[in-house]
Amino acid sequence: MVFWIRLKHMKKTLISLISAVFLWTLQISASDTTQYLHCTYKNDSLEKNFYWSITSDDKIQRWASGEPIAVMNSLVMNDQKNVAWNEIGNPLGIFVLDKKTMRQSGTLLSNENKILDRWVSECKYLDEDQFLKME
Repeated sequence: MVFWIRLKHMKKTLISLISAVFLWTLQISASDTTQYLHCTYKNDSLEKNFYWSITSDDKIQRWASGEPIAVMNSLVMNDQKNVAWNEIGNPLGIFVLDKKTMRQSGTLLSNENKILDRWVSECKYLDEDQFLKME
């Protein structure tokens, strides 16, 4: 009888341990993810492309020629509907991505808070290989 009680207890412990390891593995893989974003818009006949990487810890970088640009981006919001961030510099860039429509609004402001430029881009997520090949 004691044997069966111990066996039952060991089964519960083993199931709990396996579940904990599985959840820990999921947490690690989720915490190491990076999303790669390509946004494009046309201004007259000129096509403009933006490339962004967004990590799971909300670090945002703009890319050019295969390298991240050394400019500071500050996350404002990242929820189910939108991702919004500012690119600190002169001019100040303000970007908002609607996750449902995959449209991004971009605004450039001068130091005097005058609007220098505004646009709406069409965006899509890419896998890492596509991202590095495109930009």
